[in-house]
Amino acid sequence: MDYSNQKDKTIILEDKGKISQFNIENIIYFECDQYLSTIHLLNTIKTETFCKQLKNIEEELAKYGFLRVNRNILVNMKYVNNINRHKRYLIMESGIELKVSRSKWHNVRFFLKNKIPFIQKNASFI
Repeated sequence: MDYSNQKDKTIILEDKGKISQFNIENIIYFECDQYLSTIHLLNTIKTETFCKQLKNIEEELAKYGFLRVNRNILVNMKYVNNINRHKRYLIMESGIELKVSRSKWHNVRFFLKNKIPFIQKNASFI
């Protein structure tokens, strides 16, 4: 997938009167716990939490290469470095391992086979 459409694009998230704007290309993944969504950003351990359903964020970011990998996690597939197919984990560039649910595994495999060049070269991962 061509991730150049992420460049210079932003998402605006608000919570309790606080409005924040994030560059889409700097988002690694979102994690949801009930009604709170936490954003994990590139090159920082700082996270921010917002009261927005992951479903709504997913709809907004799908066209930029974000994929729901389980009930609670939405991933920017640009930052997937490797996968562990036996345990169904995505290994991100930062080393973080994110579990892919059984029901989402087919979608992840399809996306990786058809969109990301490193998987094409190393098809044994899938």
